[in-house]
Amino acid sequence: MAQLHLHEIALPLLKPFATANGTITERRTLIVGITRDAVTGWGEAAPYPGVSDETLDATWDGLKGQVAAILEQRPAELAPSAAAAVDEAEHDVKARLQGQPLWAMLGGSREPVQAGLAVGMADDLDEMLAEVESAVSQGITSFKLKIQPGHDIEPCRELRRRFPEVLIAADANGSYEMDDPFFDVIDELGLTYVEQPLAATRLHEHAVLRQRIETPICLDESAAPAPMAIRALEMGAADVLCLKPSRLGHQAAGEIAELARQAGVSLKASGMVESTIGKAHTLALATSPDFEHADLVPAATVFGGDVCPDGLQIVNGQIDPGDRPGIGFEPDQKALSEFGIRRLSLSR
Repeated sequence: MAQLHLHEIALPLLKPFATANGTITERRTLIVGITRDAVTGWGEAAPYPGVSDETLDATWDGLKGQVAAILEQRPAELAPSAAAAVDEAEHDVKARLQGQPLWAMLGGSREPVQAGLAVGMADDLDEMLAEVESAVSQGITSFKLKIQPGHDIEPCRELRRRFPEVLIAADANGSYEMDDPFFDVIDELGLTYVEQPLAATRLHEHAVLRQRIETPICLDESAAPAPMAIRALEMGAADVLCLKPSRLGHQAAGEIAELARQAGVSLKASGMVESTIGKAHTLALATSPDFEHADLVPAATVFGGDVCPDGLQIVNGQIDPGDRPGIGFEPDQKALSEFGIRRLSLSR
């Protein structure tokens, strides 16, 4: 008998997280479990407010309504986040049944992955600098600063001035126009890359901007769904593609990664501000030698709680993928109750 388990959770952030899409103080996601042969694999559906039209209610209803197709492994009509979570859970349960880590099944390695912290916009520069300083004290040396028009040049310059030794990228979440004066000075800021400067569908303009500036362009929102990521590669719109298991699933992410490798485009693994379940899937993907960058820190770095109390750890600025089967983690029932909003298990 196969089972589908759904757990809606709400994790409190240690501090508000501000991006060009808005500010959140807690993260609501949906933990998805699939049990086969008495072994359960886990994924996480994490539609982000302002990034897509998906909602957790619709994700819940979609998964519940397609339970027969999911458990019988037939094509299911699911929204992207729900489909990605099912793909994650299926990969996890398969790896667990085979007794191997997910990273090994995906063709990765046991090499630790360099941690990378996304830093939200702050009205107070000192507050932002204090957050980075705290992370540097943990050994983190890679940062991505959230920006938008009018909140970009000064924070980037000050961060570079105070921390000349770290890697700094900037993420605009598609908030700029081609004629913004930010692009006249961007190459002076010493950024590793600028992420999603223009709206997701404006691939041609990204290709033009790529020729105009020397700073590498990373595409995130334009890297999903899979057909748009493929078009971005064909149009030469990116130097780096940001692939997220929580948006694509492992199957599509692997296929796009191979096309990017053939096109000479670098890769970054990232997530959607998730619990350890989602982060562990990002970590497994990031262990592939094709991935040069990762936006990844333990849940404890950003949340005031987690569903996996023994979650990922940073040691000397790196995260060890471990050698436990599957993603190496499963949600704790007490934590699911503490942070849970609703739960449901269905059998077939």
